[in-house]
Amino acid sequence: DDKYSIEIYITMIINEKTYKMERINALGMNAFIEYFGPVGFKCTNVEYHESTGRIASMTFEATEY
Repeated sequence: DDKYSIEIYITMIINEKTYKMERINALGMNAFIEYFGPVGFKCTNVEYHESTGRIASMTFEATEY
């Protein structure tokens, strides 16, 4: 919903593309962890819901491969 939902985005350095966490989850979280478990990530963006002030979305970027 527009008040309490949180969208997570992952930006990969290997192809410079950003993916929604739901897409990664649909393709298989175990495979993502297997391939990218040792990769470091940093939070590069946080956006907030205007009506509640709660986090609306976060973007994480891979820092290494």
